[in-house]
Amino acid sequence: MKQKKNQVHIIFLFVLLFIFVFSFGCVSNDAVASETPLKPKTLDPGTITVGVVVDTDSYSVTNEEIITLISTADSILQNNTKLKFSLLGIQRVDYSALQEKAKKDRTNPIVLLYPDLSKQPEYVVILLSDSTSASFGGYSYSVKRSGFCNRCSKPDSNSQEYVAVGVIDWTHMYSSCGYNRSDSKNLVHVSDVSFGGECRNQNGVKCIYNEKFGYYQCNDSETLNSLYNSNKYYFAASTIVHELMHFFGEGVLSDHFGTQGCNKWMNGTDYGAYSLNIFQSYAGTCPYLYEVIEKSYKECG
Repeated sequence: MKQKKNQVHIIFLFVLLFIFVFSFGCVSNDAVASETPLKPKTLDPGTITVGVVVDTDSYSVTNEEIITLISTADSILQNNTKLKFSLLGIQRVDYSALQEKAKKDRTNPIVLLYPDLSKQPEYVVILLSDSTSASFGGYSYSVKRSGFCNRCSKPDSNSQEYVAVGVIDWTHMYSSCGYNRSDSKNLVHVSDVSFGGECRNQNGVKCIYNEKFGYYQCNDSETLNSLYNSNKYYFAASTIVHELMHFFGEGVLSDHFGTQGCNKWMNGTDYGAYSLNIFQSYAGTCPYLYEVIEKSYKECG
């Protein structure tokens, strides 16, 4: 009888231990669903470390797709600078839940995602569909992190204690045609021709269905033969580079290729007269910004 009681007692303790471990795991991971570290943090000269965060409510993206996406962005960056991206890892989260937790804890979601500064990437790419990213393809902001050193120092303040963040719409349509945009997150195809400024402000252009991408585009040779249209990664990859470059400009409008501010920086060259592919090779940003980011790059002391 005593042996049977001991067995029951052990089973009861095991059940309690299981409940405790399971509950503790749920509490500590209520926002972060999973993490995939790809390699140890590298501080090789000339690298910009990148972490990718996928909002599970917005998209289902495989690791292979993300690796290809960052590799494509890396090619764009390397074509214009001596710098390169180094992908550290991938996290999948319920970003709304993460934001709520950050608000409750009076902190920033980036701090919750990367509590250990030694694992903090210099550039965090968040694949998220919200009203802003769905409307414009992406946007960027910075998060101050005391004790962290970003080797791409901000040119306006020379600060290195920050994390660059780019929010990217993974499924943003390139040169879409004939869509009602009243709901930026749920476009509805309503016309066989462009309207409302589509097709680079050319109304009446015929729409063509791109089976490779799964949506209607402007049916003109310049669009169909452009870099952004070359594969499903190039447009989003360019947006990743584009949003990073904004940290090294003087304003959203002046930072863009072909603007008056850009032409002034480029010694009066009228970059607005260049071809669409030249524009896209610089990810839509002024070539001058690539010089700025290279000059801002410095090792941490």
